[in-house]
Amino acid sequence: MADSGDKSAQCQNDMAGTIKKRQANFELLRLISMLMVVALHYLSKGYVLPAFKAEMPGINQYPAYLLESFCIVAVNVFIMLSGYFLVNAQFRSRRVLQLTGQVLFYALLIPVVLFMAGGINPGDMNLYTLGNDIFPIQTEHYWFATYYIFLYLCTPLLNRGIKAMNQRQHQIMLGFLLLAFSMPKSILPIPLATDRKGYDLVWFLCVYVIGAYIRRYGLDTIKWLNNRKKCAMVYIGGALAVFALGIGMGLFTLSTGKLQDQMNEVLQYNHILCVAASVGFFGVFYYTVIRDGIFSRFVCRISPYAFGVYLLHEQMDVRYLWPEWFHVREISATIWFLPHFIVTIIGIFIGGIMIDWFRTVIFHKVGKQLRHTKGAQYLEHIDEILKI
Repeated sequence: MADSGDKSAQCQNDMAGTIKKRQANFELLRLISMLMVVALHYLSKGYVLPAFKAEMPGINQYPAYLLESFCIVAVNVFIMLSGYFLVNAQFRSRRVLQLTGQVLFYALLIPVVLFMAGGINPGDMNLYTLGNDIFPIQTEHYWFATYYIFLYLCTPLLNRGIKAMNQRQHQIMLGFLLLAFSMPKSILPIPLATDRKGYDLVWFLCVYVIGAYIRRYGLDTIKWLNNRKKCAMVYIGGALAVFALGIGMGLFTLSTGKLQDQMNEVLQYNHILCVAASVGFFGVFYYTVIRDGIFSRFVCRISPYAFGVYLLHEQMDVRYLWPEWFHVREISATIWFLPHFIVTIIGIFIGGIMIDWFRTVIFHKVGKQLRHTKGAQYLEHIDEILKI
């Protein structure tokens, strides 16, 4: 790897029968971000993070909070990648169906597998759980998938508006968005009725606009982000600031009993420190060139399956089970915490990649059969109408 202002070497990827050019640096960023997502769920759903409610955190809870602080950028980075690439892309109705089908594959199949394996008690099944499995988008079975699909549906409107602006107008709009949805919650020590903590479509739109700005004008137009070293410093500095502020607020709450609701504000996606760290992390890979070779081709080959890792381990019926299967909470209090953390998240990541590859093989065969139907032709007609 080398430090350069070039956007990156290109690599080839044969995905679903179509050769697509992918930039290996950003595909590596996608994969690392997904590892971070698994890490975040290991720490939160494994109950490893310090609670600061009745007693001082254990010895491993400080390293856990530090890991959380460095990984919290993952979700913002995923949306930035979307803004970076989709701002110049043509809307495809078929993509909405592909995403919905991918979500349904995991939402419906995992309960069946668990039921057959005896992992689900038939008495625990009801209309609520059934509805969440059959209508995963509408019920926010996967909150990220729901708002990501909604975001994609908005891209024709978003892209037309973004392309109508010049650089100065784009900067002003970004400033307004951050002032409205990031700065107040980052400064005020009170809960805000309009704050959704970054778990909503509005925040995804904000981050998309950031990614689109980077694509249109480049990070090198921003003085404090004009090379990889500066971006790395912003990321590391932002993550350490998240850690310091979070621990400080936690200890303050522990000693005074006050501001308990604001204790974890800094660990939310729309906090300004998280935003800054996310842009810095994105910038590290923006300035990184991965030359064409075995590694770059491997990265580009497996990156399309990254989303499947999320859909596998975060499915409603298993999201709290797999930390129990791997004894996360028990091991977090031992000297084996860090090795167990690394092995577990890598194992889940590899398993997710393999399963989603299998899903892709099935979907590819089904897609071939549907490609020349009237429904497919109708979708192409819609795409032509929406073409920018």
